Amino acid sequence: MKNVVIDFNSQSVEFKFMVTNRDVVTNSNLRQDIQKYGIAQDLIVMPIEEYDGQLNDSIGFKFGEGESAGVYVVIDGQHRLTCLNDIITKIEKIKADNEAIKEEKKKAVPTLTSTDIPLKVVDREYVERFGGIDSYVIMLNNTGKKWSNKDFIVNAYQRNEESLELRIINRLSEEGMSISTISRWLCGNTKVINNKSLQRLVRGEKVEGVEAIKQMKLYLALLTLGFSKSFLNKRYMIDVINDLNKGGEKDKTLLKLSKITSVVQIEKANYAEGEVIAQIKSIINADYDTWRKEHNIGFAEEAEAIKMNTILNTVTEKDIEAYLSTNTNSKVISKKLAQAA
Repeated sequence: MKNVVIDFNSQSVEFKFMVTNRDVVTNSNLRQDIQKYGIAQDLIVMPIEEYDGQLNDSIGFKFGEGESAGVYVVIDGQHRLTCLNDIITKIEKIKADNEAIKEEKKKAVPTLTSTDIPLKVVDREYVERFGGIDSYVIMLNNTGKKWSNKDFIVNAYQRNEESLELRIINRLSEEGMSISTISRWLCGNTKVINNKSLQRLVRGEKVEGVEAIKQMKLYLALLTLGFSKSFLNKRYMIDVINDLNKGGEKDKTLLKLSKITSVVQIEKANYAEGEVIAQIKSIINADYDTWRKEHNIGFAEEAEAIKMNTILNTVTEKDIEAYLSTNTNSKVISKKLAQAA
C-alpha cells in the first residue's frame, strides 16, 4: 500500500470502475465542496495490472493531458471522481461556448481550487488480507456506514447471479421490499437475511431457515388471489401469516389463505381502526368460517381439505423463473394461474 498524489494539471491519469461499484447518486453538496476545496479524502484504487475482476466498460474517467501516472481501478471513491468529472466537463463547456460569442456575453468560468487527486494505492496481496477485493469493499463501506441494505443486496447478487436465493432477494428488493420484510417472507423472521448471510450465499453456502422456493410460491399465489405487490411488499401480510403459523398448523394456514375473498378489505386495514395485524387475522378467519359454513365443513372435511389444499401447487418453479426474468411477469403469471385454478 502506498499514498500518491496526482496533479492532473501536469500529469494524466485514468480510472476504471468495477462492475460491482455502486451506482453513483448525484450529490450537489459534494460537487460544490470539491470545486471549492478539492478532493479531501484519498481515493482507494488498485493498479489495473493487479486487478483480475470484471470492469464496467460503460464508466471510466481520464484526467489531464501530461505524462501518464497510470491506470487504476476504483475500489472506493467513484462519487468523488464523478463529481470531479462533472466540474471539469462544465468548465470546458463554458470555455468552448465563450470562444464562440462576443466578449461582453461571455460567461464567468468556474474555478477549480485544486487539481490534485490523492490516492491510496493497494495491491492484490493487500486486499487478500481482508478476504479478497469484494470483502474489502464490504468492510470499507460497512465501517463507514455508506451502504444501504439495498446496496449490499445488489453487490451480493452481482457477485453470484447463479444463486436462486440471491436472485429472489434482489428481485424483491427491486420491487421495494425492505430487507427485514424479505427475511420475514423467506425465513419467518427478521434476523436471517442480513449482510452476513448475504455473503454466505455469495460463497454458495446454505443459510439455515431460508425457504426461498416455497415462500416465493406463496408470494406469487397471493398475487393471483388479487393482492397488490405494494401491499405484499409491506410487512403486514407476512406478519399475519407467520403469526398464524405459530400455532403449529402451517398447512391449515395455507388452507385459510386459499379461502380469502376479502382482499380489498384486508388491504384497507389501518391503524385508525385498531391494530392492523389483528384486523387482517380477523378478516382471514371470518372468510374461512364463511367457507366452512357455506360448504358444511366439519372436522373430517377440514382435515381432508387441508390434505388436498393446492395453493402452493398453483405456482411452479417455472413461474418463479418467469417472475425473476421479466418486469411484467406477475400479470402474466396471475392470468395463467387464474385460468388454471
